[in-house]
Amino acid sequence: LDVPIPQNAVPGLYEGELAVRASGHPPLKIPFRIEVLGVNLPPLPKEYVVGLYYYPPDDPFLMKVQFKDMAAHNINALSLAGSFVMKTPAGRVRLDWERVAKLDRLMALMRKYGFYRPTSLTWRI
Repeated sequence: LDVPIPQNAVPGLYEGELAVRASGHPPLKIPFRIEVLGVNLPPLPKEYVVGLYYYPPDDPFLMKVQFKDMAAHNINALSLAGSFVMKTPAGRVRLDWERVAKLDRLMALMRKYGFYRPTSLTWRI
């Protein structure tokens, strides 16, 4: 849950309740508490690398939403999880070219949202 705090928010403890609804079910009410501290962090310089380990979903729309959210939170680097290298039953290594093509699209999307920092790709065989 992303809760944006306005720059001029008064420090203190804020409490409320979230109502989650699902079709055919009564609303589920979830209490929450947020503490706002009297500290404003300075903007992060562009030369800093801020990243995370990311396993891309198969849904391109969801991926775009996630990238947009990460960019809004100053993420500029990703370590990608997944594999395009596979082991055959005979013990040989082969490339999954369909996944390689997805990786190309993923990298293009990363550049669109400002992920210009070095990116590592991890895989298992």
